[in-house]
Amino acid sequence: MDLAATAGEGQISLNWSAPDDGGTSITSYNIYRGTSSNGEGSTPVGTSSTTDYTDTDLVCGSTYYYKVSAVNAVGEGNLSNESSAMLYCASCKAIHDAGAGSTDGLYTIEPGSGGPFQVYCDMTNDGGGWTLIMKATTDETFKYTANYWTTNNVLNNTDLTLTANNSKYNSFNTVSFTDIRACANNATTNCVSYTFSASKSSALALFSGPFLGEGVTVSTFNTVFGSGANSSYICYTGFNTDDIGPWQSKARWGYVSSPDNHCDSPSSACGIG
Repeated sequence: MDLAATAGEGQISLNWSAPDDGGTSITSYNIYRGTSSNGEGSTPVGTSSTTDYTDTDLVCGSTYYYKVSAVNAVGEGNLSNESSAMLYCASCKAIHDAGAGSTDGLYTIEPGSGGPFQVYCDMTNDGGGWTLIMKATTDETFKYTANYWTTNNVLNNTDLTLTANNSKYNSFNTVSFTDIRACANNATTNCVSYTFSASKSSALALFSGPFLGEGVTVSTFNTVFGSGANSSYICYTGFNTDDIGPWQSKARWGYVSSPDNHCDSPSSACGIG
């Protein structure tokens, strides 16, 4: 029957060829599934009237094994060959929530149709499940106007460590999220985080979008990033602050302020980008 299993986003697709029906038409197919080789059991998890089936009742981070049999008026035929597929999770949070990983390090995810790739996951801090999407030094590689914020370009994409460097990963462009976190000096503990009311499709979508006036507590940003900015007169806080005016100072995530008690041309900023 040449059964083949192919993993997709949140599902595994099965395809097979119709066997010889022995002169009595095939009416349906039974699908058997297990989580170990030859462990499919005797109870089908589904049926199909065609030579394909999509299985969605799955937990990501697991490998599933399948066999299929044909059914006609005579009875059920022999089982097919076994085929398996690994269902990757879409993010480190999905891995964490599925119980498929609890230690910091490299994992493989598949956020969409572009195929699986490796990421670094922080599974132990701030509740765990954080996907590394970028890291930056203090140079101007990721300054506000750098195209890395608004295009799908990547940089040092294989440097999946917490060592100081400038890197932007595939995960920046593809992983959806509700919680975002930025850390300074120490990669996992000196951090500011924010929870959106609705999921963002990716960091690329967030940072290439318009100004979003949320996500900033000035005192927290000062604690994490240092109080080099003048925070006595806050002009704007949030994401993409330059979208509301061509200010000299700006931040992709943070706040802009002025020591002159007006916001005609804010001259201080604190945050990232």
